[in-house]
Amino acid sequence: MAGRLEPIGQLHLAPGTSSQRGTVWLATELTEGPPQREASEQDMRAAWFTTAELEKMIGAGEITDSPTLAAYLLLRLRDERA
Repeated sequence: MAGRLEPIGQLHLAPGTSSQRGTVWLATELTEGPPQREASEQDMRAAWFTTAELEKMIGAGEITDSPTLAAYLLLRLRDERA
């Protein structure tokens, strides 16, 4: 559970194809708890990663989905402005 949520940007998920967009949120003051997944989500896994581990996975091509990469860029840009 997040103690604090801060919007850090918006993403257009498929410009030119769809008008779908989403907000990127920074969740802080996190408390880990048991998952509350729907039946179709039972095979999902969750894990904690350091920034270095995340960047290594991105560089190795293990993380390739564009919303994740764009959200991480928004986070880095936010941190640079702070």
